[in-house]
Amino acid sequence: MKKILYFFFLSLLIGFNSSCEGDREELSVQVQGQPVLFDVDVDVLVLDSNNLNNPALTLQWDKADYGVQTAVQYDVELSNSADFEMNTLGATTSATTITWSVRELNNVLGNINVTPFEENEIFFRIRSVVGNDDSLPAFSEVISVTIVPYYTFPFLDIFLVGNACVSDWNNDNNNPPLLRSPGNPNAYSYTGFFNGDPNQFKILETRGQWQPQWGDTDTPGELAVNRGDSDDPGEFDLPGDAGYYVFNCELMGNTGTFTINAFEGDLITPPSIINISGSATDEAQSLELTQRDAGFDPYVWTSGPIRLIPGELNFIIDGNSLGGDTEFSGTASADSPAIPVVVIDDYEVWYYALTNEYHLIPLTYTN
Repeated sequence: MKKILYFFFLSLLIGFNSSCEGDREELSVQVQGQPVLFDVDVDVLVLDSNNLNNPALTLQWDKADYGVQTAVQYDVELSNSADFEMNTLGATTSATTITWSVRELNNVLGNINVTPFEENEIFFRIRSVVGNDDSLPAFSEVISVTIVPYYTFPFLDIFLVGNACVSDWNNDNNNPPLLRSPGNPNAYSYTGFFNGDPNQFKILETRGQWQPQWGDTDTPGELAVNRGDSDDPGEFDLPGDAGYYVFNCELMGNTGTFTINAFEGDLITPPSIINISGSATDEAQSLELTQRDAGFDPYVWTSGPIRLIPGELNFIIDGNSLGGDTEFSGTASADSPAIPVVVIDDYEVWYYALTNEYHLIPLTYTN
């Protein structure tokens, strides 16, 4: 029977030797040894997201011998194929062993095409170079390990709070998210109604928590964050009376930029019904969205937790089917393919009917 461990300390031994005659220009490198695995009574390494700091995998190899006293650097490379057509650098070291924690290994696997929650055959090899001379690499032979990674949500969701917004100064009041740009994960926007007098707001990274908190600074168009170790930034102020505005921002570390401009498009008739359908849905559940607050902004629609599985979905708006070609966030249209859903989870779904923008938040992987 196949044995599965949720985390373990796996030792692999990769051996190779190289030889050198003459000066550096005449250096000849050859891989002579073959990888030799220690006996390990396990078939599959399952990375357990509940034990992120536990050691998951150790690789160990013989020191390269060039016949002269010289510094040797080792690159540990991982790939999803034996030919290493797609590969990533797992570590660079002058030592002859490397240990990844569960979190570290899962993050490395995220750089190559792996499927979360399924068995993936992962290939490893050691690349050796002399000093900083990258022109003479030597490679060990390839070994493989079957690994089941967990899913890592790669994006940050941010939310509105303030008396200019529907949630008021309540940090846990179904606060609407800003749309994250599919082309730039650091760029966000929100197009909708903002209150006037009072007309201030801020941005939160986690609903229910006041920090990290983003706001205005003394420099026009610049924003900053308090992550709990500084003073809170100032409030964003509307440039005019209550109405529809477009708020754009780009977050860069602990600073960023923003703009607030009046919405110049036409205010269309709000939808009367929005549903979602497709292979990513479970037809046994309610798939109808509701307006967040029809009296405040009739264009903002949302859902309670909806179970979605890997597949596709469309928004059905007053009988018309709209899709989008980017997962998690994007702009829907009748000409687009169905929206891809890449991981099973309970999702919070938002649809901004004024701009046909959608935002899907997987609740397990985000705060």
